[in-house]
Amino acid sequence: MTAVFVGVFFIHLHLWINGVDLLPDFVGFILIAAGVSGFLDESKRFGKARIWAAVLAVYAGIVWLCSLFRITLSGNLFVFLAYLVAAADFYVRYLLILGIREVEEREDRDMKTRRLLQAWKAHLILWILTLVPVWSGGLWQILGMILVILDLASVAVFLVFFYQTRKKFLEYRVIKSRQLPEEPQEM
Repeated sequence: MTAVFVGVFFIHLHLWINGVDLLPDFVGFILIAAGVSGFLDESKRFGKARIWAAVLAVYAGIVWLCSLFRITLSGNLFVFLAYLVAAADFYVRYLLILGIREVEEREDRDMKTRRLLQAWKAHLILWILTLVPVWSGGLWQILGMILVILDLASVAVFLVFFYQTRKKFLEYRVIKSRQLPEEPQEM
């Protein structure tokens, strides 16, 4: 789950130099897909998240390579695809939360998914609201800047809550591994 957290963190962290992101999103999606692979037995939602993360890794890799080679991606189709990718990214994180929540409910352990889901919803709503001023212009742009700042704060809160949920999930996995009966050794 650490790789999953680092992947989510990586997707939200950007370090741009000469138009190239040195922390590309495709690496984050690869980390999510690889990290969740160790937990496929816990929830079917983790398998779905892995598939979506892999698809997003391919798309984000193509976009990153285009930026590396200075190929400009623009136009309505690219904007539409960018919104679809953002929606898919939100969906991946939703699947991760639901997968952990499924384990939480099955094992009757508090893994803090309720507040994580609330943070995810707040981030989703704020992200959607940031889109309205972009298309409006004028005084709406000031509101848009305020919404972007609030959205960045919601990302920070989401990451903190995700880290705490990750910690609870890993504690559960350690306890679970200790409870598994050992296989008899052959002589």
